Amino acid sequence: MEELMISINDYPSIQEAINHMKSDSVLILDDQVYDETIYIDKPVKIIGQNNTVLNFNNRQFIIEKGADVELKNLMISIQPTDFEANILVRDSSLKIVECHLDVKTQSRDLYAVLWAENSYVSFQHMNIKSEANLIKSIHGKVFELNGNNIDLDKCLLGVEVHGSEVIEICNNKITCSMNFLRMSKIYDFKIEGNEFLLPLEPILSKPRFFILDGVENGDIAQIRGNIFDAEKTLNILIHNGQSVSRTLEFSENTFKLKQDIKAAIKFDKINGLVKLDKNNLDDGKIIANQCGEITICTSIFRRFTAIKSKHIRLVKNEKLQQIIIEDSYHIHLKNNEINNIVSNEDAIKLTSIDKIRLEGNTVTSID
Repeated sequence: MEELMISINDYPSIQEAINHMKSDSVLILDDQVYDETIYIDKPVKIIGQNNTVLNFNNRQFIIEKGADVELKNLMISIQPTDFEANILVRDSSLKIVECHLDVKTQSRDLYAVLWAENSYVSFQHMNIKSEANLIKSIHGKVFELNGNNIDLDKCLLGVEVHGSEVIEICNNKITCSMNFLRMSKIYDFKIEGNEFLLPLEPILSKPRFFILDGVENGDIAQIRGNIFDAEKTLNILIHNGQSVSRTLEFSENTFKLKQDIKAAIKFDKINGLVKLDKNNLDDGKIIANQCGEITICTSIFRRFTAIKSKHIRLVKNEKLQQIIIEDSYHIHLKNNEINNIVSNEDAIKLTSIDKIRLEGNTVTSID
């Protein structure tokens, strides 16, 4: 069915136009600044011109009651506000495409630009500059960040997603000076092909760039092909979850660490298989605590530590300086390059292991 095109010139405001629009109609805005609260409870599209601006300064954009809304080619501006969120999406769908979003510093610590509940949210091919927390999504259907250029400054937590069925964060360029992502109770997720920049300032005492807390049963769990360019400490924490039959894949990722900058990936209490393959983690370390099975192949990293993890397999890894494994059932070390450059420190330290298999490893030490 052909979409019905509506011109804003026939109405005194965006809200008045939406009130009179039929479902699945398209509202075309002029090149001007619009400053009004907008409420939508039906499927519509809103398309701007080259210089169409939506100002949500102490205004809100509310989508609910099963609405399916797409915004395209708009400049969205949010100044300091008294709200805890300026864009609210409840039991609905919001897709924002090829828009510019500019958000200034907010006074409320719990503020997020967009607050979504039980909804589909998608940001595609956007330019985003935000001095406040960007997104908080709870019990959502789908959450997507695809092909965006995102600059997050001064915010405590860029994106927080809890209880979503599907998450895709792909092919974005993201600059974030603090914590970028926290996910919890997630079923399927893919974080792929992104370029992350962690600038030096501000400095946090315990930064957590990624936190994946509670990975549930699902089919897809991938962190693949990302670049992490870090000017300060980079920490990734993945813990609490996933079924025994599921694989968590961390592959083909690259860490570019400035001199004397450290990085750590910690897998904590993961029941299924954790598979790391073809990663270049530079001077980073990998920690596995109480995991079911972890396999690391053809990767570059500095140190591996495992405590109470049942099955461990390290194959063809390079530039390792130390391996410490304690209280495990079975370990297999094959064709690894281990070069310990620290005096009075063991290159390999194995404690309380039931079954050990060592093949073709190259070990050098200064002691």
